[in-house]
Amino acid sequence: MVSITQIPDGSKLMLIGDWFQNPGGDWQVVCYFNEPNGSYFRKSLPIDLLPALTVGKTYPLTEAVNHKTGFTSAFVLPKQDTWELVTYSDMPQSLQKKQLLKEFDGQIEHQLIYKIQLEEYIMWLPLSEFARMLLFQSAEIVRTLALEGNTYQLAKAEMNDWVGKVIFGSHVPLNFINSLEYRKFFAWLMFDDSAKKSFGSIFGLINSESKQTQNSRRWTFNFTPPNVENSSITWSGYTGLQIKGEGHHRYVNEIRSIAGVPTPELYEIEFEHPEDYINLDDDKNEDQNKKKKKYSEPATNPKKIDSSSSPRSKGKRYTININKAGFHFDTYLDLRRSPRNVRILPKGTEPELVENQEDNTVGIKQGKNTGKRPRADIDKLDKPEPIKSSAKLQLFEIMLETLAEESGWKLFVEKGNVPKVNCRSAHLVAGLPRQFCYAEIQLSEGFTIYAIEIELQTKETLSTLFYRSEASTYKQILNDLMSSNTERNQKAMQWDRKNIKKLTVSDFFLGHPDKKNLSEEEINQSWSARAKQKILTL
Repeated sequence: MVSITQIPDGSKLMLIGDWFQNPGGDWQVVCYFNEPNGSYFRKSLPIDLLPALTVGKTYPLTEAVNHKTGFTSAFVLPKQDTWELVTYSDMPQSLQKKQLLKEFDGQIEHQLIYKIQLEEYIMWLPLSEFARMLLFQSAEIVRTLALEGNTYQLAKAEMNDWVGKVIFGSHVPLNFINSLEYRKFFAWLMFDDSAKKSFGSIFGLINSESKQTQNSRRWTFNFTPPNVENSSITWSGYTGLQIKGEGHHRYVNEIRSIAGVPTPELYEIEFEHPEDYINLDDDKNEDQNKKKKKYSEPATNPKKIDSSSSPRSKGKRYTININKAGFHFDTYLDLRRSPRNVRILPKGTEPELVENQEDNTVGIKQGKNTGKRPRADIDKLDKPEPIKSSAKLQLFEIMLETLAEESGWKLFVEKGNVPKVNCRSAHLVAGLPRQFCYAEIQLSEGFTIYAIEIELQTKETLSTLFYRSEASTYKQILNDLMSSNTERNQKAMQWDRKNIKKLTVSDFFLGHPDKKNLSEEEINQSWSARAKQKILTL
């Protein structure tokens, strides 16, 4: 559970308002909440918390899984010159939060929002939510874009022919290199010109648009979006009232994922962090090859975020897992970490990353020498888990049928034998043809997710594949999967996503390596929850 101090439990975030800065203070953002008793209140929170502030969510966040709330659908962003920048007061009446507007009229009506005309619907997309999905990926990143206006404080980028390199600074979280999703984000941010301009636009607009009011600077959030037209957005929120003729208007509370983000025109990108160590015990009497490796991993998840005080600047930081979101390129890109640094520690010495595990409260703001609490940054991602091969194919089909029935989705399933290509015996399991299960999952009109599962042998741990594409392409994927190619050093039964063009791919393991006694029903329920989360953020 992740809670925020000074926010009553059960409070629902209704709207994010203006930023302000008192003399000598940090930037704050005004947030509007609804308490369980129905009353509304506003609360100023540090902008460092923006990655964890999602309109429509109830706090505390009790788990990292991003459950669907409200109406959920998807749309493709049209050309950016068709978007209309308007204010909250310009929305149809049935989309406006009447009670909130009544109590805080003068503070809310000028908030900026994009009015995006589609063929059948009109989407209303708040700029603050759009920026949260695209740029507000962590507290460290938010501070940099607000106070620096460039990426130099986070990382440096180098490019040699078709190979790029991103070198992080020692002060940024190690999670930026541990996480594949963060590597995707930084690949886009460091090598896409429109992303860099968008990142820098916030700092420029703060300085040109903020106004001095009484004893503070005040600013209504604004930014220049990057070039993401033709990308698809999965969202949740609500629609206008049909009885008022406003049913074709749709308000976006939360962007759950964005897919089809333009891929940097590089073959591969390597990521480097100066604190990316493998720690080895210094024991001269022990064979070097048998020494136990201690990897630099984030500390355990805390319980509370102190929104009022600055944490200590020294020491490693906690990683806070919050609601998940998806950020996907339009094609596959090889994103690899540099070879990790190796250092020898005297025997019995613990690496610096170890924090006091008894600390239940952390600080999210910029660290200071006088700070008392440990630091933290935010992570929206979870790690894949391996799975046993037994009954995997059958459970996969049952899982999808259950999800489709519960969620009102349309489901088409096809089963058969994997193709026999130049794979010797890889197309066989126990001497019999290896089976596959392919599914088309239609969440709404024009929005389909594809899934592939195959039968496994005992020692194989290939992942389930969920993906987005203009066409299903599953036969091509199965052919590539069962093909060997010595020139590319490709073996059968390996995903070779370099050859699968124009896919938004999200492959992950479903399973419980540390839970041996789960019933089939319990396993199926857990798979369903994780697969649904993956589908809704793809």
